[in-house]
Amino acid sequence: GDYYGQGETRKKELLESCAVLGLSSDHVSIVQDRRLPDDPEVEWDLRLVQNLLQKHISTYDIDTVG
Repeated sequence: GDYYGQGETRKKELLESCAVLGLSSDHVSIVQDRRLPDDPEVEWDLRLVQNLLQKHISTYDIDTVG
């Protein structure tokens, strides 16, 4: 999230966390879409989120989501 202007720091933290969990950075998607602002006052469009998740799930042939 970039709400506090820390977007680059958050990206780095995400990738480092995934590495600790044994996930390849090749399987991490960082979505930068103006329709999904990092703003606690904005409610995201659920269809948009669903479509983005489905694309990622299909791309990487994911069979379990927790």
